[in-house]
Amino acid sequence: MLRKALLVLTMIVIVGLANPSTAQTADYPSLWDKLAELKSHEFVDLTHTFHPQIPHWPGFDPETRTTTYYYD
Repeated sequence: MLRKALLVLTMIVIVGLANPSTAQTADYPSLWDKLAELKSHEFVDLTHTFHPQIPHWPGFDPETRTTTYYYD
């Protein structure tokens, strides 16, 4: 009896999960929509080159460069 009840319960769960009317469908934007959104923004390059005269906090020493590894 318990086995039959578990089988019926399992079948109900499987049918409930497989039924597309109960599945949650979210309206996610497509990748093309996201690409269009990214293209609409202005991007600013915040990178800069490093050199000994670069402005820095006075508590830090000026930049020094050393070669840690070299190969031919």
